Amino acid sequence: MTWMKSDIPAVIFCGGYSTRMGQPKHQLKLNGTYLWEHQVNKLKTLFNEVYISCRAEQSKDFGSEQLIVDEHSDLGPMAGIIASLEQLKPRDVFVLSVDTPGIELSTMANIASAKSAEHLACVALDEINIQPLVAKWFNRSLPYLTMAVVSEVYSLTKVIKSNPYGSTRVDSHQLTNLNHWADFEEYLNQSN
Repeated sequence: MTWMKSDIPAVIFCGGYSTRMGQPKHQLKLNGTYLWEHQVNKLKTLFNEVYISCRAEQSKDFGSEQLIVDEHSDLGPMAGIIASLEQLKPRDVFVLSVDTPGIELSTMANIASAKSAEHLACVALDEINIQPLVAKWFNRSLPYLTMAVVSEVYSLTKVIKSNPYGSTRVDSHQLTNLNHWADFEEYLNQSN
């Protein structure tokens, strides 16, 4: 299938510490390709611009890819979204965590095409949870996210749920996070 490329930028989130995995998730290999490369290749099918959000000490890991360096990595993914929206403003931004390789192109295209005059974000939603790292963050969310940090609220889910947001329903297998080595092994077994 041929996809119409989106003009909004896409950002892959690779800045986590991967404590539960025991090694950097972006360096896991999926069919001989680093997980971050897998996600970059997928996103380049849909987006003209793809960036990687990472910590400064990780920046050498991503070759010649465009980077957005988290200056406040202790704030978790909220710092990456704020940095992305600030660096790429006034545009909206599609975000994808490196550890959700099962997300389908059609789901990402649906989310990226979302329009709203009032929502802070359009997120992937399965039967139970919203996934703020498979989402389109509208630029208007920047002051809300900044205020959340000032108020010491670092949960993206709390920010989303306390404000208007849109969602795209997805099967839960698309949102499988590779948090532990067993998750990664299970994903490999299911994808082969």
